[in-house]
Amino acid sequence: MAYDFLEKAAQEIWKKYDIEELIISHNRDSDMAAHTSPLSYKDVGKVDRPKTGFGAVLNVQVKSKRNDIAKKIFDVLEPNNEEIRNIFAKAFSDNNQQVDIGDIELRRDQGWSSGSNTILLDMFTILKTGTPSKYPQKFVIAFKGLKNDAADPHEVMTGSLIRMGRVLDVSQFNRKNPKEREEALDKLTTLISKNASKVNGSKENEIKAIKGDFVNLAKALSVSNYVVDLLVNKYRYKINNVYQTGARWDSKVRAFEGFNAKQLKSQDFIIKTYNSSDLIVEFSKGEITHYWGLSLKKKGIGKNEQDPTLLNKPVTGKGSFKSSTGKGTRDGYLTYKLGEEGDKLLKSEEEFWKKVYLAKFSKNPTGPRLVWMKQLDNLLSGDEKNAALTGKEYFDRKANRSIKYPRNTYFEQIDSAFRKVFKDSKNFREFLDIVFRINIDTYVDNKQFHFSLITGAGDLKPDGTLEVKTANEKSSILMNEVFAGLFGRKGLTDKDFIVETTKGKVQAFESNSSAAKLFYTLKIGRSGRALPVVNLEVRYKGAITNNPQFQVYVHTNFKRYLDAAKRQLGSRHAFDPTFIK
Repeated sequence: MAYDFLEKAAQEIWKKYDIEELIISHNRDSDMAAHTSPLSYKDVGKVDRPKTGFGAVLNVQVKSKRNDIAKKIFDVLEPNNEEIRNIFAKAFSDNNQQVDIGDIELRRDQGWSSGSNTILLDMFTILKTGTPSKYPQKFVIAFKGLKNDAADPHEVMTGSLIRMGRVLDVSQFNRKNPKEREEALDKLTTLISKNASKVNGSKENEIKAIKGDFVNLAKALSVSNYVVDLLVNKYRYKINNVYQTGARWDSKVRAFEGFNAKQLKSQDFIIKTYNSSDLIVEFSKGEITHYWGLSLKKKGIGKNEQDPTLLNKPVTGKGSFKSSTGKGTRDGYLTYKLGEEGDKLLKSEEEFWKKVYLAKFSKNPTGPRLVWMKQLDNLLSGDEKNAALTGKEYFDRKANRSIKYPRNTYFEQIDSAFRKVFKDSKNFREFLDIVFRINIDTYVDNKQFHFSLITGAGDLKPDGTLEVKTANEKSSILMNEVFAGLFGRKGLTDKDFIVETTKGKVQAFESNSSAAKLFYTLKIGRSGRALPVVNLEVRYKGAITNNPQFQVYVHTNFKRYLDAAKRQLGSRHAFDPTFIK
C-alpha cells in the first residue's frame, strides 16, 4: 500500500511550523558541536533507516549534542499536538482509513537513535475487525550523531586533503539543495577518511572521526586549498607524501625535529617541541625534494572571533629535564627563568589556596596538598572559583552564608615575576622566538626543510553551507626578516622592550577585577610609538591542581604590520623557489 499521503502530511507539518528555519536559528545560537543539518520540507518523507516512518532523520555534528535540537523542535510541536493529530487524521480520512492517533512524544527509543531522544507520534490504523493495528505508522524526527567528541581529526583531515592534491571548489557544494549538499559533503568526508591512511603517522581514532565532520572540513579546506594551490598550481611541484608528527616522527622526517639530547639548545629547556610542525609535506620538482612543516591553527569566521592562541605554556611549576635520556618535562616558564627565586612562586601558590580553603570551609587544610586542592576544586563552582581568584564575596546558597575570599596574592606574585623576567630584553626576544619560531631555520639546520605557522579559517554556516576563507601563512622566512628589522632598530635599548597591562583590562588581584586572569601586551619601540606585538593571558585552564598557563595572541596592530611587510617583501612563502636551491 502506498503511503504518499503520510509523506505529504509530514511535509505539511515541517512547513507549517517552519522546522527548517528553527534548525537554522538553533545553529546560529549554538556552538558548532550542536550544529544540525537543515532540511527543507520538500526532503521530508519516508524514512527507511534505522526503521520505517514518515518524517526525517537529522544529522547533528556531535552525538552528545543531539538532545539540544530535539528539545527545541519538540517544544515547538508539542503545544500544537491536537493540530498535528488533525493533520494526520485528515490525511488518513482522505485515504478512506480510520486511525487511532496518540500524542506526540519526546522519548528515548533505542530502535531510532541510541543515546538520544526521538520525536515520535504513533498512529494505529483501524482494521476491518474494528481493532487497532498491532504495529503503528509513525511520524518521526530522529537524530543521528555524525561524530563522537573524543577525537579531533583536523590535522589528519588537512593532511589527507593535501595528499589528494586537489583544490576543491566549495561553491559546487553550496549550490546544492540541503539534502543533496549534505549527501555530497558526507561523501567527501568519507573519501577523505579512506585516503587518510596515506598520511604517514596518522592515528586510527582520528581517521574514524573524519566522516561527517563538516566543521573541521571547512577549516581543513582553508589550509589544503592554500597549500595545494601554491605547490601544485602556482609553482608546479609534485606532492609526494604528507607526514603527521604527533607523538612520533616518521624516520624520513625525524632529522627535522631538531632535538638532540647531547646538543641541547636554549629552546629545548623552555618548550617541549620547538619544531611545532603538525604536518610535513614532502614535495619535489625533478630530482630535488623538499619538506614543508606546517604548524596548524584553526579559527571560525565570526567577525569578532579571536585568533587561535600561538602558545600554551605553563607559567609556574617544577619539572625535570633528563638530557641523557630524552626530553623529560620542563618547569613553568617563570619558574625556570627565575631559578631558585622561582620557588617563591610555588610557595605563594600554596599559601594563597590555603587561605581560600580556610574561607570556604572555616578551617585550615590538612594532609597532602594535592588531596585538599582536589577537594577544594571539586566544590568550587565556576562562579565561585572566579570569586576566589578575584578576591570577591560569594554567597553560598547551600551553606546559606557569604564567603569573602582573600586577595589573589599568588597572581600578584606572578605579575611581579613576569615583569621582572621581561625587563631583560634577552628574555623578551627569546619568548617571541618561542611564540613565532623565528629561529627555526637555524634550529633545524637543514636546507631541505621549510616552516610556516598557518591558520585555516572556515565554518559550517547555520544554513548548512560551508564558508572557507584563505589560510593565513606566517613563514619562517617572513618572520625572521620582520623580527630582524624590529630587533635591529637603531638605538634600541632594554627600555624599548615594553611590558604593559593590556589596555582596558584589570588584573585578577586588583579590587575592581572581574576576570580570573592576568593580561599583558608586549611592545617593541620607543614609548608612545611602540608596536604592540602580542597579547598574553595568564589563567587556569581547568582544575586549580593544574598550573596556570600563558596563552598568546597576535595583536591586531602587529597583524596589520605583517600584512604591510608581506606587500613590501613579497610572498615570502616558506617554499618559494626564490629561497630554495
